[in-house]
Amino acid sequence: MSYRILRGTYDLVFRKGAISLVVDSVQCTARFCTKLDIAQDLVLDYENASVDIEIRADDGKSDTTGGLVQTHLSQTGIQRYSVLRGRYDVVFKNNTTPSLNETINCMTRDCYLDLPNDFEQSASLPGEYDPDEYDPDEYDPDECDTDECDPDECDCD
Repeated sequence: MSYRILRGTYDLVFRKGAISLVVDSVQCTARFCTKLDIAQDLVLDYENASVDIEIRADDGKSDTTGGLVQTHLSQTGIQRYSVLRGRYDVVFKNNTTPSLNETINCMTRDCYLDLPNDFEQSASLPGEYDPDEYDPDEYDPDECDTDECDPDECDCD
């Protein structure tokens, strides 16, 4: 992205969600301004899990997070997110209790984060066949599954 501005020196503020990055004394005295390195890649490895995440501003406190920066749903594999230079808290969510990784430092280089060890991963990706959950040879579409619903509420004759 580029902007036409008068020659001079500028202080710039970049915002993304709850994060602000201030860059002081940007020199725009020649044909182009000083190159700015304002973004880093936050790389997350979800392995085989399907996970929702929230990237939040680091609030500097234990067991809490700052304001929301980005939300990404149903993430799998290795993903890259462009973030402003800064520190972040990352909240992992699936069907279990959320897991919080705090103070991820993305100030001077790309930052990497694995799925927390205590985070329960889903058994399979959405839409992926899992033989422990479903055996097509044993499935009878006319049979009411009493484990799934109340027989009084099911229409099974």
